[in-house]
Parts: sequence; C-alpha cells; structure tokens
Amino acid sequence: ESAGGDAGPVLPMHFHKDGKEITLFTTIATLGTPQDVTAAEIRIESFFPMDAATQKLMHDWARQGVRASAL
Repeated sequence: ESAGGDAGPVLPMHFHKDGKEITLFTTIATLGTPQDVTAAEIRIESFFPMDAATQKLMHDWARQGVRASAL
C-alpha cells in the first residue's frame, strides 16, 4: 500500500481542464493469432471512469456531443 492509499492493479490517470476533473483507467487488448502478422499488430486501448463523478461527466458530454479533441 502506498502513502496515497491502496496501490491496486490499476494506475489511475487524473486529467484537469477548464475546472473539470476526470479520473480514468485504461485497458489494452491485442488482437490476432500467431499466423496473422497484420492482426497481431492491432491494439485497442479503452478508457473507463474510475468514479461516479467521472462517469456522470462523460455521460453528460456524450449527450451534448462533446468531441475528445475539444478536451
């Protein structure tokens, strides 16, 4: 355990901009089989909210049509 709390299996990412704060964690999936070199190079990174406030903010942004590039 770290001084800041539980050092579980995920590393949270904290973002702050324009008075908004979001906390996310990420997963990376690798696709393909050993016989398919092209598919073996595909990786998909997904981000998930770590708390209820971040989840609500992201749902609100989705309803408003906020683009990630605007963040």
